[in-house]
Amino acid sequence: MLEDLSALRLIRVLALGFGAKITEGKSMSDRLKNLVHHLICTYAPHELGVTKLAKILWFADVERFRIKGATLSGADDYRKNDQGPFNRKIYLALDALKKEQKVFERPAQTPVGPRREFVWMQTADLSDFTADEIALLDRIAAKIVPMTARQVSDSTHDELWEAAQFGQRIPVAAGAVTTLEVSDEMVKWAEAVFDERGAAA
Repeated sequence: MLEDLSALRLIRVLALGFGAKITEGKSMSDRLKNLVHHLICTYAPHELGVTKLAKILWFADVERFRIKGATLSGADDYRKNDQGPFNRKIYLALDALKKEQKVFERPAQTPVGPRREFVWMQTADLSDFTADEIALLDRIAAKIVPMTARQVSDSTHDELWEAAQFGQRIPVAAGAVTTLEVSDEMVKWAEAVFDERGAAA
């Protein structure tokens, strides 16, 4: 079975298995809230719904982890849903921003259905971030915002997403894995890990 797995899928599936034990924090990070607020302040309401917000943050967290070993938002993992990896705490961030009267929400109709739009009322607090961190977020957002919500969702439906069950945690560390050649030693190691986990189940 392992011989049929690509290098990327092999490493990601293993990381997914180990990452399933990561505990999710109970409180929403102010970093997440302020990143969401910054994106809402940067783009017109019709350009940025919840799906695009989620995908920008996913790609930014993955890229930041790949570079620094830590995520931009403070989230260690996301969860699989129909639109791809999703951080449920985005909803908490949006609710907090609305409660603090920093943004307000308005419904909008699109050819493919309703969309939640957000309009900023106060500027975002970016004091916890470096210029490089915001530049990374802005660079990723600039690539994603012109896409449709469907296009950006499809872009996250990769082998890692397919390997996860609906609602299962997807560690950012697994998403940060890049392609490499699989050696015989790596295959033997992976087989031993699968055997050990199977015996312990």
